[in-house]
Amino acid sequence: MASSSLIITKGQTINTEYYLSLLVQLKDILKKLAFLGFHCLEHSPYSPNLAQSESHLFPGLKKQLKSRHFSSDAKFFAAAFERTNFLIFSF
Repeated sequence: MASSSLIITKGQTINTEYYLSLLVQLKDILKKLAFLGFHCLEHSPYSPNLAQSESHLFPGLKKQLKSRHFSSDAKFFAAAFERTNFLIFSF
């Protein structure tokens, strides 16, 4: 088998033997974690956390903020909040 390290060393060939050794190490690690009381959580192939950005819902906001530069996240959020409040109350 290949190296028993999880770290790839310079010049190491990544082949079937290497991947098999990683799978064996992963299996051992999972057994140790299960022994300590940890369990793997299954998740569905679709997760709302992996959904696309919703920026398409605010094309007007995107146009208004497009050419502006902000020195901090707080200033960006303040400007975006100001413009979304304008959009909400302009109806």
